[in-house]
Amino acid sequence: MTAANISALAIFIEGLLSFFSPCVLPLVPLYMTYLSSDAKTLDEKGGIHYKTTKVLLTTVFFVGGIALTFFILGLSLAWLKNYIEAYRHVIGLVGGTIIIIFALSQIGLFTISFKEWHLPLKLDVSKMNYLKAFLMGFIFSFAWTPCVGPMLANVLFLAMGADAFWGNIYLLVYALGFIIPFLLLGIFTGRFLNFIKSHHRLFAYTLKLAGIIMLCFGIYMLYDNANAIVVKEENVSVRSDDYFYLSDYSLKDQDGNIHDLSAYEGEYVMLNFVATWCTYCRQEIPEYENFLKAEGINGFYVMAPSINGGSVEDIQTFFEENDMEMPILIDEEASLFQNLGIASFPHMVIMGPDGSYVGYVTGAMNHEQFAEVFKRAQEIYEKR
Repeated sequence: MTAANISALAIFIEGLLSFFSPCVLPLVPLYMTYLSSDAKTLDEKGGIHYKTTKVLLTTVFFVGGIALTFFILGLSLAWLKNYIEAYRHVIGLVGGTIIIIFALSQIGLFTISFKEWHLPLKLDVSKMNYLKAFLMGFIFSFAWTPCVGPMLANVLFLAMGADAFWGNIYLLVYALGFIIPFLLLGIFTGRFLNFIKSHHRLFAYTLKLAGIIMLCFGIYMLYDNANAIVVKEENVSVRSDDYFYLSDYSLKDQDGNIHDLSAYEGEYVMLNFVATWCTYCRQEIPEYENFLKAEGINGFYVMAPSINGGSVEDIQTFFEENDMEMPILIDEEASLFQNLGIASFPHMVIMGPDGSYVGYVTGAMNHEQFAEVFKRAQEIYEKR
């Protein structure tokens, strides 16, 4: 399981904890009372029953309103990232620091006061319908309580630091974690509300658990962003001299031509691992190719059909659509991706003159940053 997958799972758990937090949970019976107001019936003995189908449909519209908020957040995030990419790692450091502060507050080491706010809009919920349920979900999602705010901030900072694909995945899985309990409520309304009432004290510890998860995220963000523009040496395989040799690989490009990396021994080679769905990979293409041509350095892109979720033809289309000049080496079995532990894109790997792996750097870069990274790689190689 990759780091991104682990992060997504942890964020999903945060979504669940957001629902079960002491600030949100007490409001759930109130919201479900509104949503089930037109579906409640009484039997001959005065027992309360709910029409499951009607409650579920109303809850689906309520959830749709919440989902709209996350969709708007996702669009806003994509728009903002286009303007702040140059400061991505600085924002990651600031975000990691803020998340750690929030986490320590969640755990209970100190208190941070947050002022709740609500939209100046009132709905008549005495008679619920699908439109009212949708609007109530939309309004509810904007009226975040102090318990949910820090956890949502954590997800937003993580999404800001990830590529476009994983950024949207993080928002989606957090929304699912928060929304799924509501859908279960729509199916098991009576039982679920009774369970909440009888186990109310159990959920008092969800804030502390969420704080521990956030603390791990914050520490990871500080570590990851502090080292993002530093090329790292990493022995991912063992040979007689303890280095991993990229020159052992021979790969076809998008036109079927074979490129034997051993033919480039005596020179540096830059391998840019990219994916068709990676927005920042596309944006980086002209910067990367201009740098290679200006400095006279050998360079390739590396892609794998299984990583892209497509085929070799999709890679060929990607090459043509983006007017790429440097060949794309196709790692059909994704063995090079696996051996190097590629988990984020774009991911730059540098091969030394002896064909060995020197180091890597993640994240989109401009011409100046490519020059800085290449210089650092030369220094590392020459010190061996």
